[in-house]
Amino acid sequence: VAIRERAGRNGAAARMHVSIFLTSRPPPPGQGQALLDQSLGWLRSELAHSTAPEQIAALRYEIGRLEETCGRDSVAVRDLLAAVNTVTRFAEPLARLIALIERHRSFKNLPMLLEHLARIADTPDDAARARLGRAWFALRHQDDARAALPEIEALLGVAPEDAGAWLTLEIVGRRLERGDL
Repeated sequence: VAIRERAGRNGAAARMHVSIFLTSRPPPPGQGQALLDQSLGWLRSELAHSTAPEQIAALRYEIGRLEETCGRDSVAVRDLLAAVNTVTRFAEPLARLIALIERHRSFKNLPMLLEHLARIADTPDDAARARLGRAWFALRHQDDARAALPEIEALLGVAPEDAGAWLTLEIVGRRLERGDL
């Protein structure tokens, strides 16, 4: 496994790039469920022989994506969560996990995942996406425009040209019946 990190804002490590050196060959190209199952078997075999956390996380992420493609979302959630727990700064499985949770409307753990996404943000765009997600969670699932307002204001302080933030601020303003925003 080769890991390359570059310095991001405030000295934090930026998004990791993982190169995996595998012990076996991937299945030949093809189509259909049989190929997906064969690919999953191959990835799980690689996972069984992996010891480096970064390689384990990358394999779990790929397994989760394929399980989601196969329609086995509960298995996908387990693998994506395992990837996030193995390498906590690995944003891709976290973003995929958030998307799955939102699609299935199972919002119990969504605030915790959005907070984690905000903590690991390496770029202003990532931070903006996380803040916007937290604001929309407050609006849609908690029906709390007052909780969304600080997220949007902080987002606009960092990214004043973000059209999504301005639209959300207008919605928050209307919900708070404040036309002066």
